[in-house]
Amino acid sequence: MKKFKKSVTVPTIIVCTLGWGVFASKAIQENHKEESSNVHKYTSDEVEKRLAAYRFIPPYDNIKKEYERLKEEERKRLEELERQRLERLEKIRLAKIEEAKKIAEQKRIEELKKQQQEEVISRGDTNSTGNWMTFNASYYTAYCSEGCTGVTATGYDVSNTIYYNGLRIIATDPKVIKLGTIVEVKTPYETFKAISLDTGGAIKNYKADILVSSTQEAINLGRHNIQIRVLKEPN
Repeated sequence: MKKFKKSVTVPTIIVCTLGWGVFASKAIQENHKEESSNVHKYTSDEVEKRLAAYRFIPPYDNIKKEYERLKEEERKRLEELERQRLERLEKIRLAKIEEAKKIAEQKRIEELKKQQQEEVISRGDTNSTGNWMTFNASYYTAYCSEGCTGVTATGYDVSNTIYYNGLRIIATDPKVIKLGTIVEVKTPYETFKAISLDTGGAIKNYKADILVSSTQEAINLGRHNIQIRVLKEPN
């Protein structure tokens, strides 16, 4: 009996050992295959993503792009400034042209008026009654430093008055407004009726002198354009 047990136990141990060895070998092979399969799967699916995540982008590329963007913005800004400058210059040029046209037109009108006035004077004629005429007026007193004697060219004494029968007294060129003509005068300050009773060395063509009470008043009123129209000519 003891001999039988001993003969059974030894082969059993050998068989078990061999079986365990085979099983372990299979298990190791299977585990190796699984690990190989996992490594292969990770390499094919994830490596590219992981490399892309850690891929190095040279900083020079970003700097270059930013430089190009800023360069383009600066170019556009300079173009806009140049456009605005040219636009301002064009406006100035057009304004100068318009101003030159106005000045030329004004000169033409003045020359035309002067020509018409000279034609009237050369004919020895005056404007018809009721038409307004433009005169350049100054102011004078009965006594002045240029030979004023207190008596007008028509012999009327103005040493103590600036009126003749309720009419203001003015000096005109007899070729334009005859002496003794009653007129209406519009100045920047007032409108009144007057009579031409005086002349003067500087009162030529469309110039007039208005008699006032004092030298200071004459200075204060100065020189300016006035409007005169004939109300009644002398007989």
